[in-house]
Amino acid sequence: MKSILEKLRAFFSANLESYRLVFFVLGGLALALGVFSLLQPTNISLPDNIAYQHVGIFTYSANAPSEIYTDGKLESGEIIFPAVTCQVDLSFYYAFSTSEPVVLQGTSQWTAELSSANGWKQTVLSEPVLSFNESTTSSNVKLDVCQLNERIQTVEELTGVDNYQYTLTISPNIRVFGEVGGESFEGDFPASLVFVVESNQIYLSKEESQDDPLHPTQSGELVRWTNFVNNLSILSLNIPVPLARWIALGTLIVCLIALLLPELILKGTQESDEMKKAKQMFGERLVNIEDISIDPSSHLIQVENLSDLVTLANLLGEKVLCKLTDQDASYYVVSGRTVYHYTNKFNEALNTP
Repeated sequence: MKSILEKLRAFFSANLESYRLVFFVLGGLALALGVFSLLQPTNISLPDNIAYQHVGIFTYSANAPSEIYTDGKLESGEIIFPAVTCQVDLSFYYAFSTSEPVVLQGTSQWTAELSSANGWKQTVLSEPVLSFNESTTSSNVKLDVCQLNERIQTVEELTGVDNYQYTLTISPNIRVFGEVGGESFEGDFPASLVFVVESNQIYLSKEESQDDPLHPTQSGELVRWTNFVNNLSILSLNIPVPLARWIALGTLIVCLIALLLPELILKGTQESDEMKKAKQMFGERLVNIEDISIDPSSHLIQVENLSDLVTLANLLGEKVLCKLTDQDASYYVVSGRTVYHYTNKFNEALNTP
């Protein structure tokens, strides 16, 4: 331990100013980091939206002559000929898709609307509302396409207007509500299957913007705000605000200890050196005292250096009284009513490399 103290003393004696400068700069940076981090919020709210998708599948089928349809069955996507089949079965499968946990329920209702290019329209089908308690459901309805032609003929006979082409829009009218990812959710899925109705045939209407009318989808996002730990961007590093505060505090404590360390080491060693030097110079004449009381009527003479005090003590044959404190070492030689005094200030010595 003694050798380490001696090495530290030698290091501080030779590099005290540069050593202090390093820790003053480091402490200043830590203080700036601490102030800046204290001015920043610990947490911030950022959008963490929930992506979801409505997915649907339409199918329709009917029994029909094998001369027209393969295996005697009308399949989804094929043309419907009312002359050979009237009853068409339609079904719709619905699913709500998301990566978050869901608790959903909803309703569905089959409706069908017949319309023409001149703006005329009429509801030809309205089924009762059905409820479901999951994120998926399926339902079906039976459509009589022959009645469509009969209704069209009645309208044209009554109005005298011949529309060569009509549109049949069939919708399951899906509506869902509940919770998605812990957030309240409510939405509609406007999926529809659109047919072109002519006098002898009914076929799917395919819009350019729609890839597959039998597989409608709709994507969306549910707005959700989530609290995140705020980060400070320092030299391309992202440091959480709480961590930055602890780093600043820890660095300030280290700098304070580091700046006090030379004071403690050099002070202790200077006190020890002072006693060694005094014993070498005064020998048996040296007397350590706790305190000294000087008569105000005494004549106090300040000696410029310790060597002069040694000479005076030898000439006068008096003892040398030494009062040692943390800040200095005071030496006194008392001869009658004359007191010779010399003080060695440790702080001055410490500040002088």
